[in-house]
Amino acid sequence: MRNVLRKLGVSSLALTLGFVSFGVLSPNANAEETSNTKVVEVKQPTLTKDQIIERFEEINLKYPNNVEFSKEDADFVRTYAKSTVFGESESSTLARKSEYFNKGGGGSGISATMNGYVWDDIGVVNHSFGAYFSTRINSGQANKITNSVTITSYGAIGKGGIGKVYSNTLSDSISNTNYLYSDLSEGYTAYAVAYTSKYAKTTVNGQYGTFTIATY
Repeated sequence: MRNVLRKLGVSSLALTLGFVSFGVLSPNANAEETSNTKVVEVKQPTLTKDQIIERFEEINLKYPNNVEFSKEDADFVRTYAKSTVFGESESSTLARKSEYFNKGGGGSGISATMNGYVWDDIGVVNHSFGAYFSTRINSGQANKITNSVTITSYGAIGKGGIGKVYSNTLSDSISNTNYLYSDLSEGYTAYAVAYTSKYAKTTVNGQYGTFTIATY
């Protein structure tokens, strides 16, 4: 056999390489296969700020404390409790997180501005939250001003699940004046807090109606 190959001018190395080449797809074949492969990309729906707030309110009302959320609701909390809409506070930081705000609004012939800080301090078991801010009426006359701060804390529930472990609202109010400064804070105990959503809000009541300004 070797003598025959020598006569034909084909070496045994060339023969071996020839056999190997049959096991390799040509570049054209790869390109064709790649072009026929469809990549399916699953995109999360883009929600507006109002839709995010509305969904959080629905979730918070749906479950009592220490009840595991459905997978869909848990995924939503994991995604949006850390968003810039609500601020971020993870237990791993174990530190106080403050967020400054300066917002204006109005209605019913009154305009107002609120500015200050909303904060939370997440520890291992003992936590606290609050806000210190002022509301000033820039035009018109307020019958009542109410400043408030709200927090909802989410933590580990069940086997790898997430649930609401604490929620509360603190408020302060004054009547027949155009300025209110409030320093609101409270401590609480909860295990394995992983995420929090918090916001400050002012509600202004006037002769012709009511409006709110909030940090969310």
